[in-house]
Amino acid sequence: MTSVTALVGRFLILIGIYCLLRIGFYIHNIHLYHELPPQDVLFSFLIGMRFDLAAICLINSPYILVQLMPWRSEVWKPRIMRILFVCCNGIFIGLNIFDIEYFQFTSKRLTASSFHIAQDMQAQIWQVAAYYWHFSLLIVLMFIVLWALDRQLDQRRTEILSWPQRFFWGLIALGFTILGARGGSQIKPLIPAHAYLSNLPQLANLSLNSSFTILKTYNQSGIQAKSYFPNWRSVEGALSAVPTLAKPHEATLPEQTNVLIIILESFNLEYMGMPHQRRGYTPFLDELARQGTFFPYHIANGRRSIDAMPSIFAGIPSWMQRPFITSSYQTNSLTPLPKLFKQKGYETAFFHGGENGTMFFDVMAERFGFDRYWGAQDYPSDQDHDGHWGIYDGPFLQFTGKTLSQMAQPFFASVFTLSSHQPYSIPPALQNKFAKGTLEIHESIGYADYSLREFFRYAKSQPWYGNTLFVITSDHTSKSEHAEYQTEVGSLRVPLIFFHPMIDLNMKTDKLAQQADILPTLVDLFAWSPREPLPHFGNSLLLDDNRHVVIYSGGRYKILNHQGLLSFEQDQLINLEVLPWLPIQSGRTEMWDQILRAKVQYYHNGLIEDRLIW
Repeated sequence: MTSVTALVGRFLILIGIYCLLRIGFYIHNIHLYHELPPQDVLFSFLIGMRFDLAAICLINSPYILVQLMPWRSEVWKPRIMRILFVCCNGIFIGLNIFDIEYFQFTSKRLTASSFHIAQDMQAQIWQVAAYYWHFSLLIVLMFIVLWALDRQLDQRRTEILSWPQRFFWGLIALGFTILGARGGSQIKPLIPAHAYLSNLPQLANLSLNSSFTILKTYNQSGIQAKSYFPNWRSVEGALSAVPTLAKPHEATLPEQTNVLIIILESFNLEYMGMPHQRRGYTPFLDELARQGTFFPYHIANGRRSIDAMPSIFAGIPSWMQRPFITSSYQTNSLTPLPKLFKQKGYETAFFHGGENGTMFFDVMAERFGFDRYWGAQDYPSDQDHDGHWGIYDGPFLQFTGKTLSQMAQPFFASVFTLSSHQPYSIPPALQNKFAKGTLEIHESIGYADYSLREFFRYAKSQPWYGNTLFVITSDHTSKSEHAEYQTEVGSLRVPLIFFHPMIDLNMKTDKLAQQADILPTLVDLFAWSPREPLPHFGNSLLLDDNRHVVIYSGGRYKILNHQGLLSFEQDQLINLEVLPWLPIQSGRTEMWDQILRAKVQYYHNGLIEDRLIW
């Protein structure tokens, strides 16, 4: 065996490993594919081999280049080459193994942007590795297998090529590597979007591998300017078809009403008993939903905790790979809620039980205009620390309530929970109190709901309670067990409740809503006329017509309205997916293509030119 055949052998081994990884991904996420035609799944496997080869070529290009170098010692070369081969490939194979599980939390493959928030995982790496020990063991095993197979290939080499021969074959190998890395000889190189041959993102994610999506999004520049419309006036004209605020009206809420936004970590709508005819894991949240104004068709504007704050407080959805707060647009002009409330004389505060700095929450709180950030370091005792992320929800929500009681009224505040985040920690005294359920997160959802109940029990005893509007929602979804919540849109459905103990808000709820709607809705409830314009992504929930949500998935934009999920390509409607859980209304589809293009151009060009508010 020559070094050339050994190199081919290494590539074949890697292709085999990536095929096994795809099988593992398919089995672990079988709930996404069991209703799809087998031929579509098989076709996705076949397409996936192209992405596998591209990733393998990209990862091993340094290995090929080092092979071309002249070596004085043939003793050290095999050892150094083996270390390079095993480390480069082992790391990326490990990331693919990790993503088999992580995909269930994000519904998308790992990208380079996933590492922008990786510093929050550094302190938890050993805890996560122990919690998912079977995946950790598999990663270690893969390193051992790679080392053993590479060593065996070296031992089978019987013919040593001369330096000229090695250089010749090395150049040929390098040429094939470049061709493979590009995905073929076509004009444009292969990118993740090429996997989206159908309108089913689960098939695209099956074709892709995490190595490829990470490498192709590394060092990715900012979003690109769009030119669907010739100028800003044309964009504004298209957006005017769907107003942001209701027409002038009397205020629903009196001046000086306190507002508290409660963001529940990883709360799928699926976990609630409402609106389902089944028993859920959130009896208190269900009670609030019955007493308040509950929007059952509410959509999260992102899939990560770091995406929630820009959507909720600044009305900016997550339509790019990189989180807003770590992007080059983080200093853009905004009109966030804390700023609006401070203009009205409100005291503002943000509470999160995690370690200060986690997910850039403290940075975003300051960026959006909160007067004060309260985190784990501000909590008076370490005894209530869960040993992983921060303070248990129960005691931290009590701390939040007591701190609010010390604040001057009126106040605008928000609290973000954490106990329903992996590893789903529950205080020892309360373990086995809540239903275990069928998913590992269910018990912690019960604990978070219980903590919320205890918070409201305390709040009711305080003078500010009767003068406070509570807005309860979630940052994003997590694992699910029912098919309707495992679709592209279903995996974005989270609760949204407006609750005032003394006032009926009188809003219709059988309509689409999104996190970006919270900002204009609060402005409308107070009947304010802001000094500065609001972003044009959300629409007040006092408006009933033309409800819609733009969905960003796999680099593509779709628009969800009460006709269904509409996909456009080159001015043509290419797919209309009717969603069985969504109230259907008839209407023209043509206008939605224009609205979608206007929203996308407004987002891209608005971020680039810092013109999201005008």
